[in-house]
Amino acid sequence: MKKQIAVVAGVLSMGIISLGTAPANAGETQYGNAHSFDNMPHRMHVDDRDYHRRDDEAEHEARRQRAMEWRARQRESEAHAAQRAEAREGHDRVRYENRAGEGYRHRDDREEGRRY
Repeated sequence: MKKQIAVVAGVLSMGIISLGTAPANAGETQYGNAHSFDNMPHRMHVDDRDYHRRDDEAEHEARRQRAMEWRARQRESEAHAAQRAEAREGHDRVRYENRAGEGYRHRDDREEGRRY
């Protein structure tokens, strides 16, 4: 019993200790090591602003390019879909005319007012 209590106490103390320790990447931020202050955003120099603006412009241009490509693909696929619908219509018409039976129902019949 004493041994079990000792084990539980040991595990708990390990947990508490691990909670108290700093994570492995302590002192680092997304800007690199927090102690090299030149990397910190609040140390951004006035002449850096132009550099960052150029970055933003490049990003904007890339985004615009992607949007244009997307629109082109969209137009292409719409045209293709219209083409396919046209082809399907022609195919259905041929199928309808080749069919001998009068009872054959077809999607064009709806326009003629027949009920299915």
